[in-house]
Amino acid sequence: MAVEISVSSIDYGRKPALLAVMRDVTAHQEAEASLRLLEKAIVSSPLGIVITDLKGQIIYANQGYLDILGKPKTTDLTGTDAMKADFGKEIGPQIMEQLQIQGFFSGEYSRYRSDGRLIDVHILATLVSDEKGNPTRDTHDSAGYGQGVDGDLWLRKISRQSRSVGVTGRNRG
Repeated sequence: MAVEISVSSIDYGRKPALLAVMRDVTAHQEAEASLRLLEKAIVSSPLGIVITDLKGQIIYANQGYLDILGKPKTTDLTGTDAMKADFGKEIGPQIMEQLQIQGFFSGEYSRYRSDGRLIDVHILATLVSDEKGNPTRDTHDSAGYGQGVDGDLWLRKISRQSRSVGVTGRNRG
């Protein structure tokens, strides 16, 4: 059992005394360890993982996403409109509309990397809901194809991982 102890000096019956409060923090430490594990999985995934608010503004993008876009590791995409940046003014709103209606989106689109190369990207997006079932944000998993010389090896690695989360073919909308 992990315990946290807080000690304070108090007056008790006009005499100085110490008040000690102990609480079990085992569950808190286990929850923190679980969050660290999830963070490591997201950060280290070769799949591009993006978390946006409900308006499509990027809150978080992992290195896999930056790699797909061909962006330097130091790029901060926080606050960027993910739908317009990735898919343009026509397709982005369609993705957001399907997300709002069905709670998920799956499809393949072509986009340009920052180095000008055209690649195909598979996007699987889902809404994240709070404990009452109200949508709070989106998550997007992206796999880019046509990554260059190492693309086939990278694609095989992504494909193995994608099968485990059900990434499939064309837009289901």
